[in-house]
Amino acid sequence: MVELAPGTLYGVLKKLEKQSYIVTLKEEAMRNKKTYAITENGIKILELEYLRYKNLIEFSKMVIKD
Repeated sequence: MVELAPGTLYGVLKKLEKQSYIVTLKEEAMRNKKTYAITENGIKILELEYLRYKNLIEFSKMVIKD
């Protein structure tokens, strides 16, 4: 299991928002809670990353067989 410190997680969320991969939908000040949504640009990047990892896995399978 991966554990992230709050500062790490919020830093990543800020960076994703700055790059327009996600947007803040609402903030609840009383609970210090934000709700995020992925943008169309974020979906495109996610699809590219998925393909990159998929290709890496396929290549790794070929290497392991040899």
